[in-house]
Amino acid sequence: MNDLTAPQRLAHELRELRKRAGNPSYTVIAVWGGQQEPPVRLGKSKLSLWFSGKSVRQINTARTEDAAKARFAQFEEVWGGQYPAMTGL
Repeated sequence: MNDLTAPQRLAHELRELRKRAGNPSYTVIAVWGGQQEPPVRLGKSKLSLWFSGKSVRQINTARTEDAAKARFAQFEEVWGGQYPAMTGL
């Protein structure tokens, strides 16, 4: 897995997390996101793009895994309190 780009690795980890959750549909994942406080509004098509690694914007600009982790740490610091489900992945 070390040869994966940051977006590919994130997509892989999202797919693994989904598998461990019982392989829920994107519709179910979207509903779960809308039920948390504050709600996370992501449609099925956007989720599909994230799970495939095709719609990862800021992390995909990181040149190394360490740089991607640093970006995620920044995201977590700013948004972790509001969106705990996203930072707990």
